[in-house]
Amino acid sequence: MELALENDFFYPCHHDSAFGWYFDSDLCLLANLSDYQRLVLPNCGGNEYYEYDRWSQYKAFYNTPDADREYVLYWEKMVKEMKWLENHVLKGFLEWEPMRRKGLYQSIKIANGFTNIHLGLAYHGFEEYVLRTGFYRLFVEGLDRAFLEIWKRVNEGQFRQCTEGISKELPDRRVQELIAQEINYKRAMPKTYAEYARKKLQVAEVLGIIPSPRAEIPA
Repeated sequence: MELALENDFFYPCHHDSAFGWYFDSDLCLLANLSDYQRLVLPNCGGNEYYEYDRWSQYKAFYNTPDADREYVLYWEKMVKEMKWLENHVLKGFLEWEPMRRKGLYQSIKIANGFTNIHLGLAYHGFEEYVLRTGFYRLFVEGLDRAFLEIWKRVNEGQFRQCTEGISKELPDRRVQELIAQEINYKRAMPKTYAEYARKKLQVAEVLGIIPSPRAEIPA
């Protein structure tokens, strides 16, 4: 990596995001970091919308491959076991705060089942889960049903925003699924650190920076 910093041939690898990844030049100056920790995914987008809402924080985590793998599992387990929180996330402070504390405690208990997830990372995951769930409940949930009713009542030629290409012959359930997909696309939520970590692990495996989990299993 030190050689790459001194060679102009490798300039795009540590200054350009055209490849969908790059080695951060500032992180390359930190001798205690591994190449995996120096690897950064670009934050694509512009104006008001970016792929990763907290991208600058993700860069500063300096997580190891083991920590990122465990974080992805932690996130998946948290989302699966804490669906009950969805029913409380839009409540007022007095009702929400006890539920938030209960959820935070549960997320920390989940994180304690992993070796490489520290308290700060666990809290970050819980906070992102709450924000993402609140955004979904506030701006996305229910819109598919609303657009379905509009689609059923308005002539197909007059309503295009989320129903373009949907045949009138499709059953209502399938129409609602297609509308929900389009709403999720048009209202794309910023990706979480779990998504960032999952993609970074895949990129690092392709680049040969880290072995794939399958390659680490003895034959």
